Amino acid sequence: MINYKIICDKCKKEKQINNYILMDSNNKPIISTICSNCHKKIINPKIEISEKICIKCNKTKIISEFNKSKETKDCLNSWCKSCHKEYKKQYTQLNKEYLNEYKRKKGYTTYAYQKKYYDKKKKLKEQEKNKIIINISQVN
Repeated sequence: MINYKIICDKCKKEKQINNYILMDSNNKPIISTICSNCHKKIINPKIEISEKICIKCNKTKIISEFNKSKETKDCLNSWCKSCHKEYKKQYTQLNKEYLNEYKRKKGYTTYAYQKKYYDKKKKLKEQEKNKIIINISQVN
């Protein structure tokens, strides 16, 4: 097989032709003048920001004041942590009866549900330990 090499227009490096094959909108292969690495950098540039404006309070804050989000380009929520916390507090106060009713219908109050879960986990761990002890005693 013949190895064809092409020089990338962007990075000016000579690479094999398989680095230049891209798929068009109809999933047909096309040969580009830019290598696949440079093409990825053009399509998905990394956005580096140090500050962002909260759309709720309209204040400029540093990035660490925002929760992460996969839905946005910068991977950060549009509300800052303090605004989000305040909103959740107000929501729970306004909808306290609904939330309690929802929890009751689902069959879990926080403590009872956790206790049931941890007791179940504890029993499973004890059963596993007993199996291991039995298996070791049978080997000897």
